Amino acid sequence: MTTLEQLRMDRRTDHGTTGHPVLFGAMLAIAALAVLTLLVMGPSLPVVASVGMAIGALLLVVTAWLVAGPRW
Repeated sequence: MTTLEQLRMDRRTDHGTTGHPVLFGAMLAIAALAVLTLLVMGPSLPVVASVGMAIGALLLVVTAWLVAGPRW
């Protein structure tokens, strides 16, 4: 086996990824509920509130990835 093949085998069997999967899932669930609420209530909300809520959900997803996402 060459070194490259051995490295690939090591990567497949390595379970050393870290992160906070429960926190990550919870933050993504909250963002999904925010988007669902926006889709349901969006037509009756002012544009400023709709855009603000969409940006908030996007920032929540980005924060979830940076804070609790998987680390390689």
